[in-house]
Amino acid sequence: MFGRCIRAFLPFLLLATTAPAQNQKLSLVKSFNLSPDIAGKLSISTKNEIWCGAHGDLLLPIEHGRFMDQRLVKVSSTGKVLARINVDSVPGFAKSNVVEFGLAPSGNVYVLAARVTFERVDRRKKGEVTGWSQTLEKDTWVLVFNGDGNFHSIARLSMPLYVTAMAPLGPSNLLVVGHKYSTGEINIPFAGVFTRLGELVKEINLPDDLQREEVRGEYYAMGEVRIRTLVDGSVYLQTGRYFPKLSVIAPTGEVVSSVRLELPDEIEDLWMQQFSDGEMAAAAIAKNLDNAFVTFDSATGKLARRFELQNPPLEKFSYAGFLACYKQNLFTFVSHDQNRLEIFAPGR
Repeated sequence: MFGRCIRAFLPFLLLATTAPAQNQKLSLVKSFNLSPDIAGKLSISTKNEIWCGAHGDLLLPIEHGRFMDQRLVKVSSTGKVLARINVDSVPGFAKSNVVEFGLAPSGNVYVLAARVTFERVDRRKKGEVTGWSQTLEKDTWVLVFNGDGNFHSIARLSMPLYVTAMAPLGPSNLLVVGHKYSTGEINIPFAGVFTRLGELVKEINLPDDLQREEVRGEYYAMGEVRIRTLVDGSVYLQTGRYFPKLSVIAPTGEVVSSVRLELPDEIEDLWMQQFSDGEMAAAAIAKNLDNAFVTFDSATGKLARRFELQNPPLEKFSYAGFLACYKQNLFTFVSHDQNRLEIFAPGR
């Protein structure tokens, strides 16, 4: 993700038919300022690289020079800094990129990182940096940090992969999604369970092609894979752009279920997905409706509820801040200026 993907808005999509759920209003109920030393310094994009822990604590990337994705910060549900995770402090990783990161139910932080093997810096005549490019090694490393941010262990994945998504699975394993490196034109999609020592436990056969899907006889790239770990160590995985599916993977690595999400006509796309037990919440790009959010039943894929945000934090935006957490019927956002947490609830 971080070092190997271009961050971009998802395209507008038109699909599917189902009866619309009744709108509910979401209203602001609480607001907490982020600690001054991180306020406005986060590195959040439209992909929404935010993890929400069992107790509502958040794991967020923070800006850090050219290697901006080397540092993470864990904050409480009230915006206080709980831990700092500095990948660049690990020996040998002063120049590296975070490919993926995830927050385990135990509070441990798992980071997949790749070291930079070559870097070119572009400068103007007066020495001002105008840009840079980097080349990463093919090896991917598993870095584990304790809940307090202290470095715990390092291991190398037992096979080279182009990683697009990762999530802690069960008590100490990882679910890694991406593709195997190939000399041909089409890379081979891959999903597998690894130990935190980097050893492959088993490959997983998911019901989707992880790179492309067929639409009316033509194949299209699928874009981002959305993945999160639940409190019990299972993983929710959303794949597909045109026909989105939600799969549930047990802590043992077995695919428990996979259902197609039923999108109403007026919803063109989903983004900023967050997951709670039995539900997936997401921002909805919808016709003639700003600040729309929806939830889906993970067992059936049916649209459960649809929300319209009241009094968005910044009126000039057509959507709220970055959806950071969805728990106990509460939606937590990081504001667009990334200075505060805002909590919205329905029917108030």
